[in-house]
Amino acid sequence: MTISSASNNPSTTQPASQILTWRGSPSLSDFRRDKLLAALAAQGIQPSGLTACYIHIAEVDERWSTDDSQRLAELLDHPPAAFQASADAGLFLVVPRIGTISPWSSKATDIAQLCG
Repeated sequence: MTISSASNNPSTTQPASQILTWRGSPSLSDFRRDKLLAALAAQGIQPSGLTACYIHIAEVDERWSTDDSQRLAELLDHPPAAFQASADAGLFLVVPRIGTISPWSSKATDIAQLCG
């Protein structure tokens, strides 16, 4: 399994890669979701529903296999499920700025590489 980390050196030759996008576990407890819905209602906003989940995005090389996906799923502690949504469905993604590598992302990459 090879998970890439971003490189600031554009002259580095890297194998072809693909982007995996998996739906993760819920990111709000029922209590937090209800509190957020109440805060929205206090502002006069009545959403028909509200869900929030983590999304795992990984850049992997062309040698990525089904076994690699299984190992990554074990590290993430949930089965791989492709994340698919459309922006017209009221979708909001909260992500780091483009070009930013967060400390969490760097550590997650290190852990995944060390776990094979």
